[in-house]
Amino acid sequence: VKVNISIVTTLPALSQYVTDPQTIKAFERFRDALVTHERNHGKNGLAAAEEIDAALSSIPTQRDCNAVSRLAEQYSQSIINKYVQKDREYDYRTRNGMTEGAIIY
Repeated sequence: VKVNISIVTTLPALSQYVTDPQTIKAFERFRDALVTHERNHGKNGLAAAEEIDAALSSIPTQRDCNAVSRLAEQYSQSIINKYVQKDREYDYRTRNGMTEGAIIY
């Protein structure tokens, strides 16, 4: 069994037509904080993948492939749900990154 994960983060970009230095600096601070915040979500994704990998490796011998598949799905979904909840709690604690500087005034 091989677990693969791809983490894709889509970030906002400042329009090329914005030339005000203060606006650019504020946006860069915001973007840097947002990148850090999103990387922390990515760390949760990596931790989930590692936990799924370990769980799948621990599935005992089953009578057929369908039984293995059902167990793999149950283990994986349980772990995914746990990390979705961790992401929700992280967003709540950080007010979706605002307490980490991911805010523009």
